[in-house]
Amino acid sequence: MGRIVVSERAAARRSAASGFGATDVLDPGATETLGAAFAEVADGPPDVIFDCVGVPGMIQQCIDLSRPRGSIVVVGVCMKPDEVIPIAAILKELRLQFVLGYVESDFARVLDYLGQGRIRADGTVTDRVTLDELPAAFEALRHPDRQIKVMVRP
Repeated sequence: MGRIVVSERAAARRSAASGFGATDVLDPGATETLGAAFAEVADGPPDVIFDCVGVPGMIQQCIDLSRPRGSIVVVGVCMKPDEVIPIAAILKELRLQFVLGYVESDFARVLDYLGQGRIRADGTVTDRVTLDELPAAFEALRHPDRQIKVMVRP
């Protein structure tokens, strides 16, 4: 069986990732070279990388970290111009896939699964806020420490 390695800066999210099935969790701020840290726990570069961050430079970092013929799935939404070096991906023959996070049918399926008890979201919702508290909640998410998902109660 393969390894599921999560790289996360926030301690609470690292802890939650372990609880949700990650075999290894890395703090990217605690290592000089994330690729070397990954290779140490997984015996080599990753087969598949999910970019859930969405900041400039992250796609190129994923390209650099990937193994030859690996896959990169871009989930994070980068709202600024970004730059990649295509030859780095070409020489590795990488598959790069951009995905839309959710469509309407996904919400219906998840709500159905939640209702059936097939998905437990207890550990992911760390905060519940009103609309009045929403600006402060967003501000706290700029540098999350314990937040994972914030539920808004209108």
